[in-house]
Amino acid sequence: MSLGEAEGRVVRLEGEGAVIEAEARAGCGRCDEARGCAAGTLGKLFCRSPRQFRVRNNVGARPGERVVVAVGEGALWRSALAAYGLPLLLILVGAAVGAGLAAEPGARDLYAAIGAAFGLAFGVIAGRLASAVFGHSPEFEPRILRRC
Repeated sequence: MSLGEAEGRVVRLEGEGAVIEAEARAGCGRCDEARGCAAGTLGKLFCRSPRQFRVRNNVGARPGERVVVAVGEGALWRSALAAYGLPLLLILVGAAVGAGLAAEPGARDLYAAIGAAFGLAFGVIAGRLASAVFGHSPEFEPRILRRC
């Protein structure tokens, strides 16, 4: 199974789509073993209820069937870049611009912090705009690849 794939179970059908319940997988896969990382235990603490998602049902899966769900090639990287990379870049740019605008050397840190806050705000807004514009593309829409 590749990075953009996950297993789940079809809960119900909705029009041409299906609602699947994704398996909660946290950590390395050896988490619960004696010398494992224990991330699976931590994941259970913070995510008690199963997560459900609406996906395209390309294979005609029925409720109760186990399926493999995926998103388009590279969609996870681009989504992560828009959600995390863009705000981080704008924080750094904002801090640099803010520090450069400081009239006194003693005020550089304050101006840098204010610039970073503005950069973060613009980064979050830009990330949401990118999500609104590109999020409805079929490439970013999860779909059922196959039955298990």
